[in-house]
Amino acid sequence: MGIRVEEEVREGVGYETKKVPQKYTVRRYFGPCLICERETQYSASRVSDEWLAKQFKRRRILLSILRGTAPSHTSPSVAYIETIVCAGCREESRKLRTAAVQQRAAEERQKEKEEKEWKRKVEESWRARVHHYEWRDVTAAEIDPTPHGTEFRAALPNSEVHQILFRWRATPGKCRGDSYLMKVGMWVDGKLTAHYHGWDLQDIDVLEDENHRLYGSEEKWPTMDLFGGGFCRWIECAFQPRLLTVEPDLVWEPGSYKELDTQIRRPGTLRVDWLDGSRYVHVLPSLNLPEVAEWAEQHLGLRIEERAFRPVRRAPAGDATDDQ
Repeated sequence: MGIRVEEEVREGVGYETKKVPQKYTVRRYFGPCLICERETQYSASRVSDEWLAKQFKRRRILLSILRGTAPSHTSPSVAYIETIVCAGCREESRKLRTAAVQQRAAEERQKEKEEKEWKRKVEESWRARVHHYEWRDVTAAEIDPTPHGTEFRAALPNSEVHQILFRWRATPGKCRGDSYLMKVGMWVDGKLTAHYHGWDLQDIDVLEDENHRLYGSEEKWPTMDLFGGGFCRWIECAFQPRLLTVEPDLVWEPGSYKELDTQIRRPGTLRVDWLDGSRYVHVLPSLNLPEVAEWAEQHLGLRIEERAFRPVRRAPAGDATDDQ
């Protein structure tokens, strides 16, 4: 691989000789094409074997520049490289370079489109998050008063079984997102056991905000359902003998000025030791039924099951929703 030089002596009028004919030599350089390696005439004015060897040594980089696959602003220029490329390969390289430019432009357009779509989805998720965690007042005209219901079963190790029915409907009042204030009734074995108001407040599963924004009340309101509080009330009233056998989380005596720990895990128990020697256990409620079911089975042997008689279990860690 080397350079072949052809010289041609010509006669012409030079600028300095003022119309006096002069002889001069024209040199043509021939060598291998950088791409196909067939002999071609170089358009460079001055080349050498050392210079040509250097170009072939960095051939991979030069070809990537010619075909448009190298990063922009990479030197040397395309015009510089084309001086040692034959006409056929030069035309083919131009086509590849044009296709590469079009491909990059299409990729940029697709990237911009995806970024806009992602920002749109994030913004929609943020609006949904704000709506989900925002408290507001609703009137009777804004709610659907249709009643709803579900059934549970509570079983003890001695085969004692209780049939439990919950019925609820939306009422005017405070509302968070689409979680309306509910008037809830709890029937155990056909008898009304508890009647109260509550919300079904769960986390929302939406895209994470790119700035990790959290709506103001999101961290202040834990998840809750309509059933946990009712079960705690029923357990407190119906299972006092069993509750008295459980080691209490807190103990209080009338006239005692001892400050109670309010940060204990719920559900928990507060035993009241009356002056006459009697005792009463108050269940510190949890408003999450899976937590109540786990606590009741662990401490009382009370198994709470859904209508399909599947055990109620707490959702696995990291799950955004609780199984009821």
